[in-house]
Amino acid sequence: MKSALILLLTTCLLWSADVPDFSKLLAIAKKHHMPFPPPDARLVLVHAEQWTVLGNASNDLDPAYYVPGFLLKELPDGSIEAFVGVRKKVISPKNEPIWRPFTTQVQKRKPGGFLSEFDTSAVITAIQCAERGNTKQAEALWLAYARPKYWDDEKTIRRKKQASQTAEECLVGYLLSSYLQSLNQAHADWSQIHANCKSLIKDFPYLKKYPWEMNHFNMLTLSINAKPAAKGSVEDLLVTYSRQPRIRRDADWQCEAEKKIILMGLKAIPELAKLFNDKRLTTHQSLGGFRTPPQTLSLGALAQQLAKKIQGSGTYHPGVDEKKFFASAVFERTKNGGISRIHRTPLQIVALKYPELLPGLCEEYSLHAIPQISPYSLANAVRLSALPLEQRIAILSKYGTHGSLSSRQAYLQNLAKLDGKSCKPLIFPLIKQLPKDVDTPYWTCTEAALTHIIMQIEDDAVWKAYLTKTKSCAIGLRMEIINPMNYLYIKNKNRARRLAFLAAFLDDSEVRTVNEKSTKWDGPHAGFHFDVLSMQNYAATSIAGILPIPEQPADYWNAQQWSAFRAKVRKALAKEKLPKF
Repeated sequence: MKSALILLLTTCLLWSADVPDFSKLLAIAKKHHMPFPPPDARLVLVHAEQWTVLGNASNDLDPAYYVPGFLLKELPDGSIEAFVGVRKKVISPKNEPIWRPFTTQVQKRKPGGFLSEFDTSAVITAIQCAERGNTKQAEALWLAYARPKYWDDEKTIRRKKQASQTAEECLVGYLLSSYLQSLNQAHADWSQIHANCKSLIKDFPYLKKYPWEMNHFNMLTLSINAKPAAKGSVEDLLVTYSRQPRIRRDADWQCEAEKKIILMGLKAIPELAKLFNDKRLTTHQSLGGFRTPPQTLSLGALAQQLAKKIQGSGTYHPGVDEKKFFASAVFERTKNGGISRIHRTPLQIVALKYPELLPGLCEEYSLHAIPQISPYSLANAVRLSALPLEQRIAILSKYGTHGSLSSRQAYLQNLAKLDGKSCKPLIFPLIKQLPKDVDTPYWTCTEAALTHIIMQIEDDAVWKAYLTKTKSCAIGLRMEIINPMNYLYIKNKNRARRLAFLAAFLDDSEVRTVNEKSTKWDGPHAGFHFDVLSMQNYAATSIAGILPIPEQPADYWNAQQWSAFRAKVRKALAKEKLPKF
């Protein structure tokens, strides 16, 4: 190890590299449709949204990485639009600058500093600079890329000095990868992307040695050459679903095509089974694990995944009665008959095709579910089901008044979304019973989760009662209660009430210090980035997230910085029309 380090240091001192022929690279780039930024876009260092840890633990002084790119636009919310490599991207505000003036100077690793990263995308940026006629910046970028890194071995360093050959490989390899990755974008033209990749591989046959790229290209070729399926068939719908960019995993449906397949119920299973060995490409990935990265799913693997989801805890057999099948497929059971899991997809089918089964399923859950299982998906299915509104309200109200607090919370949260007036009289007893503190970890405590119900109810009396009770709670629970108030999912619902609720804590100077010996502070509890944090500062941070105020507090702020931040928050709040609690 010591000899390798000496070799690297010696190499760095004696190192020099040739500059590639940018005119040749430009010809390749233009022939193969490489995107270029607008001519007036400024070359800068763009925040890579990654950091490095200098010591044994991460903190707010971790140096951020920056990469070369072009500044396209500075947006009103403090974000920027930048062109990095071959793509536009929006980068949101950080504790440090989103972009910095361009430099290729090596940065020192220090707390509060920054590091510049010149990887393969820097070669692309160099070619884009050359296209503008700015050869000095192009050469500087190439030399920064070729500069020996601490992880480079002697062979890599030698290759980087072979400028023309290495630059060409960087360019064509980057283009091939970026074309294949662009398949995941909305409205991607798969046929054009395939043509671009095919042309690139034809001109540069050594790309056939790239395993990931060629595997994806071969799967893409199968997709392009496949005979179109009958319109509206399971295969047709699955292909449409397979090309949809992934959205939130907890969304009810990824797209309309997926919904149509699922609502076919058991009729879809034999048709999906015919596709189990299909090797066509999809935009979907496996979840991966600790040592196994996510893998791109083939169309056959996606068909298997969907068939498994539809069946839930059941196993399909030809001729089985569908209604009875799904009545039993919703719940996974223990050996003793306890309900240990709720299968979401069969439940969705029940909610829309056989909603009359839902009251029985709710009763079954209340009698047999193990304590760790939340009925939220069951309550959500009732809310979204095809049952008459009055019946949905009655079911959610019934099961929102008995059982564990976790169970009641799940039903009442869905009732509040469906009909806040019906939920109002049922939430007051839970507010009254809210304890001063809890013995369980704050971040998973059901008591604080009552906020998710309150945020759906448009009634000042409920909010006032909740605020009064919250003020009497221990600071750890108090922070956890206000924690969801700026969650993105709530959007603008009760925005003014949420701001008024949080503003009520701007004068609460009580300080919370994390006690690592207590299990209450296990997990990502409210304000977990700060070991020491006052209630008023946490409230100000939450308000800033709603307004929004781009500035993000850091754990090294002193009292004066926090005071100035709270003043900024108060000034912004003064422009809002808020209810008086």
